[in-house]
Amino acid sequence: MKKIIALLLACAMLGMFLAACGEDSEPMVSKPSPESAPSEQETAAPETEETEPSTEETLPETPASDFYYTHTEDGIAIERYSGKAQTVVIPAEIGGVPVTSIAQYAFSDCTGLLCVTIPEGVTEIGEGAFSGCDSLTDINIPDSVTGIALNAFQNTAIYNAEDRWTENVLYIGSWLIEAKETLSGVHAILPGTTGIADYAFKNCDDLTVVTIPDGVTSIGSGIFSECVGLTSVSLPEDMTRIGESMFYDCGSLTEVVLPDSVTSIGLYAFHGCGSLRSITLPEGLTSIDDYAFCYDALTSLTLPKSLTSIGAYAFFGCDKLADLKLPDGAVRIGSCAFGHCTGLTNVTLPYGMTEIANSLFTGCTGLTGVVIPETVTSLGAFAFEDCGALTAITIPRNVMNIEGGAFSRCGSLTEINVAKDNNAYVSENGVLLNREKTELIAYPAGKTAEEYVLPESITSIGDYAFLGCGSLTRITLSGGLTRIGWGTFLDCMSLQEITIPAGVTSIGVRAFFGCVGLRAVYFLGDAPTMGDGVFQYCTEEIEFVSIPDLTLYYIEGTVGWTSPTWCGCPTAVWDNGGIAAP
Repeated sequence: MKKIIALLLACAMLGMFLAACGEDSEPMVSKPSPESAPSEQETAAPETEETEPSTEETLPETPASDFYYTHTEDGIAIERYSGKAQTVVIPAEIGGVPVTSIAQYAFSDCTGLLCVTIPEGVTEIGEGAFSGCDSLTDINIPDSVTGIALNAFQNTAIYNAEDRWTENVLYIGSWLIEAKETLSGVHAILPGTTGIADYAFKNCDDLTVVTIPDGVTSIGSGIFSECVGLTSVSLPEDMTRIGESMFYDCGSLTEVVLPDSVTSIGLYAFHGCGSLRSITLPEGLTSIDDYAFCYDALTSLTLPKSLTSIGAYAFFGCDKLADLKLPDGAVRIGSCAFGHCTGLTNVTLPYGMTEIANSLFTGCTGLTGVVIPETVTSLGAFAFEDCGALTAITIPRNVMNIEGGAFSRCGSLTEINVAKDNNAYVSENGVLLNREKTELIAYPAGKTAEEYVLPESITSIGDYAFLGCGSLTRITLSGGLTRIGWGTFLDCMSLQEITIPAGVTSIGVRAFFGCVGLRAVYFLGDAPTMGDGVFQYCTEEIEFVSIPDLTLYYIEGTVGWTSPTWCGCPTAVWDNGGIAAP
């Protein structure tokens, strides 16, 4: 103990000495004068023969010239220590700019390093910052530090000393750094702990219950990631954020009580918690980040009125979730947020919502009813794709934009209705068209008609308009048609033949992909511009090959065709029943 006290006193005296002489020392990197603002990323030159400090420039211990560093928005980040001293006092400022972070691997493998003093003002210690410093026995972590990344102290003398671990947990100062994977059963984090480093308990498979005491204000990412045996965690009362990947793949987790102080839930926070059937979200919660509850076992969910934002894939794959009421404040909901919630039957969307995101309810095969609020102006691509139980839907008056595939593969959908005062779209026999009736937007996949004739006014068929219409065996295209969109007839497996009007100049990517029953395509005009994979399908071996037995027919005298194949399919000349090409 006396040796440790003496060493700390030596470090303190050395810090006073360096503070006194620091004004005269110059860093080994170019930097702006204190009067000018630093560039956003001004990095030291790599260590070369020309840039190594001379003996005259190098001070006895830890001058600024012993560090490579960059300027950031917050201050200076120490990128690399290049000195050889056993004791290092990191300066609080360099050139009048505060040092605020220690970058990843900044001191890694400095094998002669014994003691490090980190100044107040540093907030972040990066991944592996001191890893491999196998002689490092003393380091302070100031109160200003709010984050310590993965493996920051791995294979240091501190890390490797068994007597530094308390019940298989390593503490440095008031920070919990790491737990050994052998940690098991019930564990209470020591009182007085103020911070927990990133992934501190990762892969502690036999850990079952953890108590985090009040006073812990800094909790890193993924601290319980992949703790497959964890069933319950007690969180501190003043906690404000559930961090990124905090309970990632904790498959046995059944109970978490979120403190009332929590206002946000981070990326992947509860991803893969396959036993988590319910959770009470506190009033005051404003945001749920991407993938936060993805693939959980939630059966019911009450979202607080304070919630304003739900991230992409936030509840994706929660297949036991039955009813969902979104509060009126939740106006920003990311793509696929409720995708593949197959048990979801009814959804109440919030008033004030303006956009239904891409694939928001894709794969919700049990969804029978949804009311789109009047405030919605846009429906994203594949928003209700594969909602197999949906029978009818009404587009309200303010919707001005509907992306391709919004209602594709809805096998029970027979009608798409449009409010009479909508100025962008109209419904004709349940088929969605633009108001001018020049573009077909969506054909309901639940219609049982085997043949469909396009209205003569149609000049364009929208992307994925007939996607998954398995009953269609024949379709007659309008004479004025000029464009067939991306994936327009994708997976129309009963379609046997089709005639392409002479005015068609472009056919989109995978327009007839998966039409395995298609045997003949007759072209009346010149070869159109073709996207990739127009006449392909996917085998069970996930190979993309041409539709078998399909022949493409063209009229002699039209241009752009090749023989014996075109676009990967056999070609043949036909006489159009004796009628010359238009």
